[in-house]
Amino acid sequence: MYKKDQLEGIVNLASRAYQFDRFHTDSALPPGAADQIHAEWLRNSCEGGAADVVITATRDKEVLGFVTVKIDCEMERFSGVRLATIVLVATAEAARGMGIGKAMTKFTLRRLADRQVRGVRVGTQLRNIPAGRLYESCGFRLIGSGLTFRKLL
Repeated sequence: MYKKDQLEGIVNLASRAYQFDRFHTDSALPPGAADQIHAEWLRNSCEGGAADVVITATRDKEVLGFVTVKIDCEMERFSGVRLATIVLVATAEAARGMGIGKAMTKFTLRRLADRQVRGVRVGTQLRNIPAGRLYESCGFRLIGSGLTFRKLL
């Protein structure tokens, strides 16, 4: 689980962990903007604005990875069913291939089950093959896909 002394390590990891996401492929964003977006998104997540749960993996106080989760409060309020979304997952480059992402994701799923969450969804970009493999290895199954359109004015 996230601890306040991990904040800068998490933000630093977030600013360099992504390459297949929608921001890095957006030609309308200036260089470096995507990394800054992720850094601020994680800072906000750790401070409780963009996530309800932040799970971390560390070694000797070094942040090796994180998972952020948002609980769907409206669905619970209207239907009585508690659902959640895994919003962001990242593993430090030096720690990739060691099973840390899978371990964090499975740990997160167990914690959510303990909190009576009945379903969890996660999304990724079609071109992010490593993420897709991670989620499938954790028991997720593809249920749909989508397209994003934009017109610059």
